[in-house]
Amino acid sequence: MEIEKIELYGVQMPLACPFRTSFGVTSSRHVILVRVIERGGEEGWG
Repeated sequence: MEIEKIELYGVQMPLACPFRTSFGVTSSRHVILVRVIERGGEEGWG
C-alpha cells in the first residue's frame, strides 16, 4: 500500500446530552477526523 494523501478535518460535534461540571456546561466536543487515501483509490477514516 502506498499512501497518496492524508487529510485532517477539525469538527465540532454537538453532544446528545450536554453536561455540567465546575468549569461550566459542555454541549459539544472538538474532534479530529483523519482520512488516508492510497494510490489505488482505497481510503480509510479514523
